[in-house]
Amino acid sequence: MTPKTILLLFHILGVVFGVGGVLMLDIDLVRLLRGSKVTPQNVDLTKFVSIFVKAGLIVVWTSGLLIIAIAPDGPASVLANPKLQAKLVVVVVLTINALFVETLALPLLVRNVGKPLFHGVDQVRRSVVLGCGAISTLSWVFPVALGLARELNGIVPAQLILLNYTMLLAGLAITMQLAGRLVYRPKLQGSVEGSEASSKVADAGPGPSASAPDGIRMGDGARAQGQTARAGDPASDRSNQRARQAGRDASLASTSPERVIGDFASLGSEMEREQYRIGLFDALRTRGGSGSDADRLLELVAADEVLRRKIAAVAPDEAARGAFSFTVEKVRRRAEDRMWAKVMDWHASMVTLNAAEAYDGADRAAPQTAVAG
Repeated sequence: MTPKTILLLFHILGVVFGVGGVLMLDIDLVRLLRGSKVTPQNVDLTKFVSIFVKAGLIVVWTSGLLIIAIAPDGPASVLANPKLQAKLVVVVVLTINALFVETLALPLLVRNVGKPLFHGVDQVRRSVVLGCGAISTLSWVFPVALGLARELNGIVPAQLILLNYTMLLAGLAITMQLAGRLVYRPKLQGSVEGSEASSKVADAGPGPSASAPDGIRMGDGARAQGQTARAGDPASDRSNQRARQAGRDASLASTSPERVIGDFASLGSEMEREQYRIGLFDALRTRGGSGSDADRLLELVAADEVLRRKIAAVAPDEAARGAFSFTVEKVRRRAEDRMWAKVMDWHASMVTLNAAEAYDGADRAAPQTAVAG
């Protein structure tokens, strides 16, 4: 068996990993596009299959470049084939798109466990995610079709092949966007009430008396519900305690908000999520010191962007997240205004001090001038 044959086998294996994985993810995506809630199984499947897709992409690149490098007539003779040029362009697009999928689609899936896929996602990001899905599917299948079409070797220009690829991609992307608008029907009760509550909070405007309770109530409500449910189900004490401790650690330790989102989404029950919230807010009070009131805690959160993102990540719903973010933003602005007032007071004091020193210097110079005269 020649080296080229071995490389071709690896090349085909990489394509099988990539195409097979993408088709599995597409099937799962179709169900989510109908409005079904994201489950932990969806997240686990996506992460597991993504490993094979990434491995397939690496194998395709490595084996393909080696096949070009060991060509009998040199790499230039192989690269002169317009079909291969077009295939390389498509694989480059596929690789860039994989980065977008890793940074946009996967975090979105993890964040919305228990909710519809596009819950709380604006239209622009939704379109980008659907576009990434279209690019991924076509960019894996299209090179396979090119590889099978041997009659195109050295005949059809690369520009014409890429034009066909672009037209197919545009058609598939439009189809995905239409599916996202026409088929997507989120199955989440209370989403309308949540959005209305969030808008009412935003319309209320700044108010010093209302800001403090709103920011902390999210933790107090979880505490009350958690204590009631825990008393009624002693068998779940250990798992609840572990979840609460994880929440404390997330607040006090240098845990990233992304890790908090993943840990929170991986909890198996709503009770454990409530305990996670309770632990997070308990640690926040510990961090603020004994006797800290709500204003002090909100100022602490407003001054720490990472902590603010951690708390927002465990909000029970979109309305609570919106109310919390709005309240913290008001607190942050008030703190900035107070700091600016202190800076202006200091500036005025320095101006007065400098003026007084200049006046004293003039008074001391005047007698000396008179004596000299």
